[in-house]
Amino acid sequence: MTSLEKVQAITEVADDMKAEEIESLDVRSKTSLADYFIVCTANNDRLVEAIAEKVAEKLRGLEERPLRTEGAGSGWVLQDYGDVVLHI
Repeated sequence: MTSLEKVQAITEVADDMKAEEIESLDVRSKTSLADYFIVCTANNDRLVEAIAEKVAEKLRGLEERPLRTEGAGSGWVLQDYGDVVLHI
């Protein structure tokens, strides 16, 4: 799966789950940590967790798993898929 396909899948799920201010940032020329950062907001902590769970579920179906997940239960979640990083 390409980086752009991951970005499309993640942003689609986030939009379906009513995430707000979804931004996809192409950082290929700025850092070697990732190709894209996706940043979005949610109205409450429960929605943050729901968005993160649905994204992980969708990508699992596409045979992609996060290398690391941080922040669960703290009002924000970061999922690192290697070439794509999601921050809610």
